[in-house]
Amino acid sequence: MSGGESTTAQLITLAVLPKVSGSLSMLGSGFIVLEILRDRKKRDQMYHRLLLGMSCLDIVVSFFMAMSTWLAPSESDILWAVGTQTTCQIQAFMTQFAYSSLSYNLGLAIYYLLVVGHSKRDRQLHTIEVAAHCCSLLLGLSLAIAGLALGVYRPTTLWCSNATGHSFRSSVVEHEIHRDWFFMFAVGAVLWIIIFCVTFVMIRVFCIVRQQERHVQKWRHGSLYAANKLTRQVAAQAFWYSASFYVTWIVPTIGQILMATRGSIPFGVRVVFSISMPCQGLLNSLVYMRPRYKHILRACPEMSRFSAMKHVIFKTLVFWKEDEDESASVDDGMNPAAEMEVLDEREGEGNGEVESSGPSGTPKISIAVTT
Repeated sequence: MSGGESTTAQLITLAVLPKVSGSLSMLGSGFIVLEILRDRKKRDQMYHRLLLGMSCLDIVVSFFMAMSTWLAPSESDILWAVGTQTTCQIQAFMTQFAYSSLSYNLGLAIYYLLVVGHSKRDRQLHTIEVAAHCCSLLLGLSLAIAGLALGVYRPTTLWCSNATGHSFRSSVVEHEIHRDWFFMFAVGAVLWIIIFCVTFVMIRVFCIVRQQERHVQKWRHGSLYAANKLTRQVAAQAFWYSASFYVTWIVPTIGQILMATRGSIPFGVRVVFSISMPCQGLLNSLVYMRPRYKHILRACPEMSRFSAMKHVIFKTLVFWKEDEDESASVDDGMNPAAEMEVLDEREGEGNGEVESSGPSGTPKISIAVTT
C-alpha cells in the first residue's frame, strides 16, 4: 500500500485504525463462534457451520491485522515497528487467509441460492458443504504459501503484506518487482472472480424472489403469501451478508486498480481500506444478529433499538439458555433451511395438497387445501 510520502500524522492514523477495526471484528466474530458452539442444534446446521468456519478465520485474520505495524522489523522505517523479519513474514502469511473468508462468502451465497431457489435442505447439501470448507481453506493456504515462496512479503504502513509499489522498497531489484506484480495480479484475479460469482448468485436469488412475488399476485392464496413472505425474509438475510462482503472488499478492489493504473494509492483510500478490510467479522455479526434483533422489536414495540441490541448480546455473553419454544421463535430467520422446512410442514397439513409451480426456475410451493 503506497501513496507517496506520508506525514507523521498520516502514518499514525494508518497504524491505529486497523487496531480499532480489527479488535471490533474479533469481538463480532467471537460472538458468532460463541453463539454457535454453545448450541448443539446450531452446530448440526449447515448454515451455522459455514458461518463458524468463516468467523474462526475472521478472528485469526483480524488479530494479525490488528497488530498493524507492531510486527514489522524494528530495523525498518515503519512507525512503531518492534518485530522481526520472521514476525513480519508470519503476519503477511496469516493475513492471506482473508481470501479464505472471501471464499466462504461465496459458499454462503450459493447455499442461499440452493435453499431459496431450489428448495434444497441441509441433508441434500453435504457434498457442497465439504467442498465449501475445503476450497476456502485451500485458497487461503495456497495464496499464503505462494506469497512466501515468491518472497513478496514486506512491511507496509498498514501491516506486513505483499508490498507492491511500497515506498520503502528502493533496494528491491527488478526481477523481485516483477514477482510482486505477478502475485498482485493473481490475487486480484481471485478477488474479481469471487466478486463476480457472488454478484451473479445474488442476482439469481433476486430474480427467483421476483418470480415468486408475481406468482403470488396471480394466485392470491394465503399459503402462497406465507411462503413468499418467508422466502423474502431469507433472501433479505442473504443480501445483507452480501452487503457486508461488498463493504469489506470493494475498497481493496479499488486500491488494486489504482495501484495498477497510477502506481500509488491515495491516503483517503488507504484510510478506508484500513477500516473496512479487518472489519468483516463485525459486519457479519451485525447481520447474524439481525433476525433476532428484529424479532425482539416486534415482540416488544416499546423497547428501544439500543436495548434490543443489548438484549441480544447479553444473552450470548452470559450463556443464557433459552427453552426450546422461545429459542425457536427468537432465532426466526437465523437458519434458512430450517425456516423453509417449517413452512413445508405447515403447508403439508390438511386433508390434501395442491402443488403450484411458478415460471421456469421457480421452486414449487405446496398449498394446503382443507375441506
